[in-house]
Amino acid sequence: MSVRWRWIRFVPVLLLLLGRAQAFDVRVAAQDTPPKFLREGDSLGGICVEIMRAIEYVDPALHFLTPGGFVSLAKIESGLESGALDVGCALARTPKRAARFEIIDIPLYHTFARLAVRRDDSVEVRSFSDLRRLGDAG
Repeated sequence: MSVRWRWIRFVPVLLLLLGRAQAFDVRVAAQDTPPKFLREGDSLGGICVEIMRAIEYVDPALHFLTPGGFVSLAKIESGLESGALDVGCALARTPKRAARFEIIDIPLYHTFARLAVRRDDSVEVRSFSDLRRLGDAG
């Protein structure tokens, strides 16, 4: 093989590297669920925004795009199914979602939020099932 044609074997690697250097837009919708997403004046903030910015910092080729307004959970899920959205941030793993979507095993964040009732209330609520059983009388 002549010297001037030896470089041809590197073309696939160069194309791969050039392709990787191009920006990749990741479409994600914001849900009105602080602390995941929240309005900060004219901009969007929250844990999900911080996570997306950190991913962009680690991999500058990735760019997360969010629409201007908040979107309902149902629209986020339908957007993921239709391909209108690429990812959903901080969706809880449920059997229904696990059947419909690929969900990463690494949690984005842990929460210690708990349900609270009045200290002097006579009802005992230890779970959401207990709360449901109270119904309108609760």
